[in-house]
Amino acid sequence: MTTKPLESCGVCHDDGSAYDAVATHAITGLPTVSNVAFAVNGADLVVTYNLKVDGANSADFTAVQRDYRTQADGTRFDLGAITAATSTGNGNYSITIPGGAAAAGIASRYMFRVANPAGLRAVVVEDFPASPWTDAVSDQSCNNCHGETGIFQIHGGGYSKPAGMEVCTVCHKSTAYTFEDPWFGIIHGVHASHDMPSGHYEYDDEHIFSVTYPTYMTNCSVCHDDTAKLGVVNAMPVTGVGCFSCHESMDSWDFTVSGTTFHEAYDETTDCSTCHNGNVAPATITAFHNGIVTERGGIIWDGEDTSVVEGAKFTWTITGVVDDGTD
Repeated sequence: MTTKPLESCGVCHDDGSAYDAVATHAITGLPTVSNVAFAVNGADLVVTYNLKVDGANSADFTAVQRDYRTQADGTRFDLGAITAATSTGNGNYSITIPGGAAAAGIASRYMFRVANPAGLRAVVVEDFPASPWTDAVSDQSCNNCHGETGIFQIHGGGYSKPAGMEVCTVCHKSTAYTFEDPWFGIIHGVHASHDMPSGHYEYDDEHIFSVTYPTYMTNCSVCHDDTAKLGVVNAMPVTGVGCFSCHESMDSWDFTVSGTTFHEAYDETTDCSTCHNGNVAPATITAFHNGIVTERGGIIWDGEDTSVVEGAKFTWTITGVVDDGTD
């Protein structure tokens, strides 16, 4: 019997090869926005930034299609009077917000969607003079799975990188990050869809999701990736809307053992705080998730997989490998 060795994929698909995998799958024509800054000019507010396409300065993204400002109470303002961005050379642009100086002292998130004549769109998003809220998710945590290209097929896609939650929260934001926010329900619903009793998440008749999430939804630190963000979600109260955003319905639990089968008649409109007040029953989701063991033996505690957190404290070194000729 002859064993024929398999040729390495790299022979054809390595960097610089005839069918370079990176070059074949490269996404081109993607704008990148950087160096966003604000300055008060009399009664106006001026936003400056740099825009490149595939690393080259671009001068034709002068049409302004959307212009918003959102502040801490969740109110979104349409800036309205802006129709064009001015190209100042070398990929640099400025946008003037007439009368914008009046809001220069209010912590806000600004967003401008600009486009070129070919229909390619880019998004300029930045906080000024400070962030209006504590973000519960970072752009990077989204990009860790979805990639740095910034193309989310939402609202037509084609936005600039880096992309992530900052663009989305300009519109999808509720006061003080309440867990009743429909946007919050969509994010949890999509990512938890395979674990729901029905096996899918249904936003409406046209948007039904059934996707595999690559880690554990109980490991909140995957998306809520620093102490401040994790603190926000660890304080999440027990509510019908909040719990159903991942669990869909009371069918996710078996209440027989605990003798609390009365829960089976409840839905997302039920006022859970009547009992889940910290005295009669736990008030936050952390109390229910702490101690859950993942299928790979990790223990969830305060929104983190402790096997990952504690494992990171060890430095592992392979000091030798022995081939016994059999195994």
